[in-house]
Amino acid sequence: FKALKFNPTLLDKEKKTYGPVSIESQKVLLNGLIPYDLHELTLNNCQALTLPTLKTLRLQDLTHVSFTGCINVDSKMPTYFSEQCLGLIHLDLSRSPKLTYVAGGTLTSSPLLFPNLKKLVVNQCSQLNQINIQGDELLTLEAQENPNLMALKVQSPTLKTVDISNNPKLTDKTLEIEETA
Repeated sequence: FKALKFNPTLLDKEKKTYGPVSIESQKVLLNGLIPYDLHELTLNNCQALTLPTLKTLRLQDLTHVSFTGCINVDSKMPTYFSEQCLGLIHLDLSRSPKLTYVAGGTLTSSPLLFPNLKKLVVNQCSQLNQINIQGDELLTLEAQENPNLMALKVQSPTLKTVDISNNPKLTDKTLEIEETA
């Protein structure tokens, strides 16, 4: 395996409709990935994904992650990726209702370091209230429609695009973008 893209729905051939895959089936699929070195991992609406499950996978070569709508993605996952996946260049954690911050561990005043990340996407995360990241290669940050986002700090000498539209609690006083060398 080099890449996996999974949207946990099954086609019911009789009804010709899509329906959700059971959590047990999702767990079986995730456990089946354990022996493989993954480079790309896309999981949409996966209810079985948890940090303990993620820790069983071989992710050291991971470059692209997209976990959209995965209900168990929390603030520990970005920290895990920053520590374990040093080659990560694309991270999308959109529609993660348990994601409250993307920052340096429990010390949200410290930035989360991503040495090679080029794109971070955290759109429509209902509980997200803070982003504090540092990345020498970061080109794009998308943080749209996060109703509780109150603080944003980005440190990157390469940042080209920032989309922070529709974040009603974010103000000029809580927004800080630094070009660091």
